[in-house]
Amino acid sequence: MKKIVYTFALLLGVNAALLAQPDPMKWGKIDQEDLDMTEYAPDKTASAVVLGDYAQLEFKYSDQNGFQLYMKHHVRIKILTKEGLEWGNAEIPLYQSGSRKEKINSISGVVYNMENGKVVSSKLTKDARSTEQVNANLQKYKFTLPNVKEGSVIEYEYEKISDFIYGLETWYFQTTIPTRWSEYRVRIPEYFTYKHFLGGYHGLNVNEAVRYNDRIHSLDLSFTGTAHRWALGNVPALVKEAYITTLNDYASKIEFELSSTQFPNQKINYYSNSWEKLTKTFLDSERFGGELKKQRQVSDLVKSLIAGKVSPEEKLAAIYGHVQHNVVYNDQERVYASNSFKETLAKRSGNSAEINLLLTAMLREAGLAAHPVILSTRSHGRVNPVIPLEKDFNYVVCQVVLGDKALLLDATEPFLPPGQLPYRCMNDQGRLMQENTSEWVPLLQQEKESYSLSAKLRLTSSGTLQGTLSYIKDGYAAVAARKQLYADGENKFLEKLKEKKTNWTITEHQFANQMTLANKLEEHYTLEILDRATLAGNKLYVSLLPDGVLEANPFKLEERLFPVNFGCPLEQMLMYEIELPEGYSVEQLPEPAIVTLPDRSATFRFNVQQMGNKVNVTSMMQIRKPLYLADEYQQLKEFYSRMLAKQNEQLVLVKK
Repeated sequence: MKKIVYTFALLLGVNAALLAQPDPMKWGKIDQEDLDMTEYAPDKTASAVVLGDYAQLEFKYSDQNGFQLYMKHHVRIKILTKEGLEWGNAEIPLYQSGSRKEKINSISGVVYNMENGKVVSSKLTKDARSTEQVNANLQKYKFTLPNVKEGSVIEYEYEKISDFIYGLETWYFQTTIPTRWSEYRVRIPEYFTYKHFLGGYHGLNVNEAVRYNDRIHSLDLSFTGTAHRWALGNVPALVKEAYITTLNDYASKIEFELSSTQFPNQKINYYSNSWEKLTKTFLDSERFGGELKKQRQVSDLVKSLIAGKVSPEEKLAAIYGHVQHNVVYNDQERVYASNSFKETLAKRSGNSAEINLLLTAMLREAGLAAHPVILSTRSHGRVNPVIPLEKDFNYVVCQVVLGDKALLLDATEPFLPPGQLPYRCMNDQGRLMQENTSEWVPLLQQEKESYSLSAKLRLTSSGTLQGTLSYIKDGYAAVAARKQLYADGENKFLEKLKEKKTNWTITEHQFANQMTLANKLEEHYTLEILDRATLAGNKLYVSLLPDGVLEANPFKLEERLFPVNFGCPLEQMLMYEIELPEGYSVEQLPEPAIVTLPDRSATFRFNVQQMGNKVNVTSMMQIRKPLYLADEYQQLKEFYSRMLAKQNEQLVLVKK
């Protein structure tokens, strides 16, 4: 018996010690080493470093408001370079829905600078704070700290009160600058059961949970709860690189899902969602499924559009084309409609949900099997395939079935053929919203981003290329070019091209198939290109590819922990015929080359041949799959390095 009592007492002592952990930072207590820091030793390239990011979240009860969430958040950052000054500006998202809302209860901020050997502090003032209403459900609380300069240490602390007790916000241990210490403490009463999920590539330094006792005095009610403490130290910066969705997808973080609640003398309520429940939520919503039930509103319009059309393909083309060219996308990525079909058609504009739900309803009214697909755009982040959360989705497209083929449609883009999605939507997978069916729909595209460039040019002894150059663009390359041509017009399109190609002088141009989506887009130029050869003694060193070559390898990281997401396969063909200047002969041709990845998913071929007084250059690159995993990164990086090295080799001519 004594042994049991001793063990229980020991456990109580451990719990008390864990609950009494001191805060990792004290307000205003800045170490001199941090004030004197000129670079961060673990990452000497860092523009700033998070010295500490600490928050406490707890549930508090009042008779007037019931349970509310109180978060006290303390941030301290060292500014190291001019590029780090932006961290002196901060914003806090505040959500609202109906009567539920979030608000800032208090906020303080101070900037510390060393001046003449002394610490000078500057406090955040009221006039440096503002709010921005982003939409009906989101407000941003913004503030700018004063006198921020290279060498400053800034810190701010605020308390936020939230009515959203059924959803704990995600905590990010990692951001785009290094973090020395990040810690999150959460006290959850026994009435709430949450699941939590760790994300990212770095293991926690601290992961503790202990029981605690508390009391609601106004109710004379005692209860227990669990106090969690999660912490991570020396976290490297998240570095943005090409072909990524959003960095938050790959940050070290902790996410929460409410599993159940059970209050005194009440039955247990379960909240954990299923995909079937989520589908029902959308289809039962007045702003989603409710709109689709009003398809009769578009009956007369559909009849006029499909009159004389017999095949499903003809009906699809007529309806899809009408919505594409008569309802303008307002750039709002939404999963719910704010306006009815009648209002959207009258305004001739709408968000992604309004346009594509309208498209879905019109196709259904024409007798086609059409259903909405909800998704998360690349900038919004990946959908968690394990936890069905409504907030993960911010966009709607349409799926239509023709025979044994299912096509994805997005009428927000006027130059997208049926079956193609905008680049912003190429984000893993979406969810089909159909009665009695809940399944994933792949979003990464097999349609290519493809273009070929062919040129017939004459090289002068001064290093100028003269002749014609043509682009033939297909797939997503054609979509992007058509969109830019339509938005800018030919004259502005050419002006932008000339600004980009400062050594080009274009004397003639011609475009073909601008509005004919079934055909490839063509661009033809007659031009001069300066400075393509360097004279050294009696030799001329010629750069062979004046366009179609990347300025640098897009893959620069020593290690990339997240995948490379191209969105769709890539294909490029460059074919140059270059007539040599009189009085010169070829001394050295670049060697031919073939570069492939081990799985043959990427291929590069390069060849240079002399045919009399002409040199023919061919450069072909194919990326056959849209997604490469992190363990394939080094091979892909090397592939691009070898390709660029070969494309930049020079032809050597010698004067006869």
